[in-house]
Amino acid sequence: MKIYLAPMEGITNHIYRSALDAHFPGVDRYFTPFISAIANLNKKQDRDVNPQNNIGMDLIPQLMAHTVDAVLHLQALLQERYGYSEINLNQGCPSATVVSKDHGSGFLRDVETMDRYFEELFDRADFPVSVKTRIGVESEEEWDAILEVYRRYPFSEIIIHPRTTRDQYQGKPRLEQFARALEVLDASRICYNGDVYTIEDYQAIKAQFPQVDKVMIGRGILKNPMLVSEIKAFEAAEKYALNHEDWMALAAMMQQIRDVMQQTFSGDAHVLAHLKELWGYLAGLFPDAKKEIKSLKKSRKLAEYDAVVRLLFSNK
Repeated sequence: MKIYLAPMEGITNHIYRSALDAHFPGVDRYFTPFISAIANLNKKQDRDVNPQNNIGMDLIPQLMAHTVDAVLHLQALLQERYGYSEINLNQGCPSATVVSKDHGSGFLRDVETMDRYFEELFDRADFPVSVKTRIGVESEEEWDAILEVYRRYPFSEIIIHPRTTRDQYQGKPRLEQFARALEVLDASRICYNGDVYTIEDYQAIKAQFPQVDKVMIGRGILKNPMLVSEIKAFEAAEKYALNHEDWMALAAMMQQIRDVMQQTFSGDAHVLAHLKELWGYLAGLFPDAKKEIKSLKKSRKLAEYDAVVRLLFSNK
């Protein structure tokens, strides 16, 4: 099974990816948070895709665009500047501001337009194209028509989060609709995405869909980066239990993120905003440290933050 890290805007940037890869190696493929297809890359986007900031990673740029011309322009720019030969299309983002513009999963609303879009894209593209998708906007009943469009085109991979836009991240993934995709599409091209938080979640997906050999994990890794090690140990049929070295690796990962952010962003407030967002996910690993987590969230200086983090890991 290959493990992919899901792209999450403002979170899984090159700083996070590099730290995760350094301390919990095992992610097979990374995707950039979506890049809107514009005339040129801004400084933030350019920094995020620069191979010098993603050493040793298999990184795929994820694009979001209304027109095929825009996709082709940006892909050519990425290939010429940095050598990227493959792209991923975002048809899965459920954010209201994105969907209202018929971007992300909002693009699924009109399957006829989507079909014409892909017909033109694959007629003109000479590079691999993958797609990350949801199963509909309002209802899972939209899925069959969407699947029929995907079936007609040679996507290198189809990453399926089996929820609708309306679902957001609520309720359970609609696994019967994921199973439906396996009936229609070539299983070797399909990647599962959605609610893999624990090794038990991973095992359940693998048991239910043994023909699938790719899984994308986002919030599960953010909540517990050590999940990567657990999955790799399971795949290698090795016994695994979290130990002191794992916790120290997590401490080193968070220290690396903190240090690079301090070098990249200006001012403690900016750095702390990013770090606190990450700790919003990690807090569940420290169920008996509610007081310390509260202090961390209140910290206004990096020195205060550092003191709390040292305390959190002191008993690990």
